[in-house]
Amino acid sequence: VCPLVHTASIRTPWDRSTTFYAAPSTAMYRVPFAPLATRACGPNALKTLAVRSLSAGTGLPGDRLPVLRQLLAKYKEEGRVVRVLETHNGLTGLIAETASVEVDGKTVDYDGMWSSSLTASAAKGKPDIETVDTTERLALVSETLDVTSKPMIYDADTGGKPEIFRFTVRSLEKLGVSAAIIEDKAGLKQNSLFGTERKQELETIENFVAKIKAGQAAKTSPGKRSAVSLLTRAA
Repeated sequence: VCPLVHTASIRTPWDRSTTFYAAPSTAMYRVPFAPLATRACGPNALKTLAVRSLSAGTGLPGDRLPVLRQLLAKYKEEGRVVRVLETHNGLTGLIAETASVEVDGKTVDYDGMWSSSLTASAAKGKPDIETVDTTERLALVSETLDVTSKPMIYDADTGGKPEIFRFTVRSLEKLGVSAAIIEDKAGLKQNSLFGTERKQELETIENFVAKIKAGQAAKTSPGKRSAVSLLTRAA
């Protein structure tokens, strides 16, 4: 049976109140993404997943990178959201690539992947306080992109210092990652799932703007319209 994925309850793919669980070991980690039914793994299932994973697109960085932007524009007109699933290695990437469910006679699947700092840390038995550095995170991203073709959003936590974030953006662009999201936090990062249980120190406007500018300047794609998108979210 496939490890790593268990769906607690399934109502509809768009029901955000349904909890999706990822379990890399005996512990359960709650991840707030809409669930889809995943296929059971038989003896040859992983081989099948690997073959199917590259059937939808080339997976090449230049082809993959602009897909998310295109989907956002298309779905905005249709009035629907982009569905993404957390991934932290090649196997979870294959699940995001191939998982689907039938809804009213139509096949519904994920549009892309989310590279999560939470599960990258949990998989190594470490707390989610940026203990897994950028180089380690990028290695996991590369491993995932090697066996998939769907676009990826990278959770960059606080982004670190502007000099570090510049390197991160340049590296993500080379890999073909579609977007990076940074939080307006400073000091020791605390996971947002703690809510008000933990004190969240906010970055100054000046420092946060400097970080965004550094990321923008690091882009190398022609015209930068097809470059990795930089997104921000409040703590």
